[in-house]
Amino acid sequence: MGKNEKYFASRSPLSGVIPLLLFVGFFFLLYKLATGIFTILSWLTIPFILIALILDYTVVTDYFKYIFNLIQKRPVMGVGLGVLTIFGYPFVSAFLAFRAYMSKKISDFQNGGQTKQEKYTEYEEVEEDDFLELEPLEEPEIVKSTKGAKNDYEDLFE
Repeated sequence: MGKNEKYFASRSPLSGVIPLLLFVGFFFLLYKLATGIFTILSWLTIPFILIALILDYTVVTDYFKYIFNLIQKRPVMGVGLGVLTIFGYPFVSAFLAFRAYMSKKISDFQNGGQTKQEKYTEYEEVEEDDFLELEPLEEPEIVKSTKGAKNDYEDLFE
């Protein structure tokens, strides 16, 4: 019996099933995760759309204008995006809410964040007379070595 024949003869006939089961189990868990995220986002679709409309309604209108213009210019791409919008409405609503939020933050930042009434912090001016007077520090004494050891390192400190 050759070297390879002995190796294959000693392997279990079920040894290839375990990686296959792990592969199927991994993709089953991945499927469950994706459907769970889709379910949660589908429950939050209406709040996401309302948030997008309240924060910046132009994001929603611009998205639908984009799809309409895409249908006119490139019909296959436009219809495809329209169909994906219908089937992926939870993800589209979350995307529009995020985009409206970021649009609002960017516009606030460009305006200098002055949308709210400015509040000034109360403070008191402190006069510099007798403010934080410290005693003068005592100079430390420099002690020189009396051992008479002469080397290049100690010469640096003299």
